[in-house]
Amino acid sequence: MSWTYETGRMNELTLTPATASWPFERGFWRKRVELVTRGYTDLVIDDRPLRSWFDADRSNKLIPPLSLEDGHDAAFTVVTIEALLGEAPGPYQDSCIPILICGLDNDVYCGAACARVEVSEDAVRWKTGWHELDSDGSVEGHIEPGPTEPSGFTFDRLLYERQLRNLQHVARDASRGVEPVPFVPPTRKR
Repeated sequence: MSWTYETGRMNELTLTPATASWPFERGFWRKRVELVTRGYTDLVIDDRPLRSWFDADRSNKLIPPLSLEDGHDAAFTVVTIEALLGEAPGPYQDSCIPILICGLDNDVYCGAACARVEVSEDAVRWKTGWHELDSDGSVEGHIEPGPTEPSGFTFDRLLYERQLRNLQHVARDASRGVEPVPFVPPTRKR
């Protein structure tokens, strides 16, 4: 399986402020539907939002884990960017990094699109796939992307780092003194 999405050229990453909204049912006796809206920074690859590259049935409620909505979100944005830059391992046991997570509850219980990041002297490569929970709630390992989804992306390292470091500085300032809340569930013992 290829580590790159074959376009004949490097992919271009840009970051764009975005919001997403979903209906969410609350209440037990008196059910009501509320609109949940989250602000985040979208990962746009070759002028397409990241989630548009993936199967719509799996990705319609997923957003990148890059948010500045509160200190904890900003702190996790810093940690995520460190992993995307290859400066820290991803949170999964196989070092994969979530690149799309559930926007409703900000975790991976609904499944997450992930990337294994490989940094070379002049390029950054993502091998994409999925992480899901198995029947006992443990995180399954890297699952290959579907037949219509890209197997990966390749970015010019200098341009890629410039985009991510700009957001990293803003997120670091917004998260001063706050620890990130992990969205990866602990592995359950059998």
